[in-house]
Formats: sequence, structure tokens, C-alpha cells
Amino acid sequence: MAEAGTYKPIPVAAARAIAAQYEKDVVIVLAYDHEHGLVHTTTYGRSEDDSVKAKRVGKALCEMIGGDLSRTTVYEDFRTAGEEKS
Repeated sequence: MAEAGTYKPIPVAAARAIAAQYEKDVVIVLAYDHEHGLVHTTTYGRSEDDSVKAKRVGKALCEMIGGDLSRTTVYEDFRTAGEEKS
């Protein structure tokens, strides 16, 4: 568990692991953090097209449950560019 006051995002690697374990092409994780008042969305798509679809649906779902997209922090999965950013 994170220290009090520290926000701990769900990494793309966690969504990628779910996709691998359960043989899924798209994974969208929605979570709510009471302490920070944030809806957290992590998305993963196996292909570039799946990734784009996952992001679009993730944003829509986040808004539907009251998430504030103006507070978004984006961590990209740069698999297709040969780089990885955490």
C-alpha cells in the first residue's frame, strides 16, 4: 500500500500483464482513490489500433463515472517506437 498522501498510479505493465495472462487484446482498468479524489484509468492495447481504441473508451468511461480529465497525467506505451517510458 502507498504511504499516506502518496498517489500510486496503476502502471501500463499491470494492464499488459492482464492482457497476456487472459489472452485479451484490449484492457481498461478503472479505479477510484478516495484519499486523492481521483478516478484512475489505465489502458492497454496489444496493437497500435487496439491501443487507440482502449484510450478512447478509457476516456469515455472515466468521464461517465465522474472523472476530471483536466487532471490527467499520461504515461505512453512506446512499444511501437522501440522506446519505453515509465
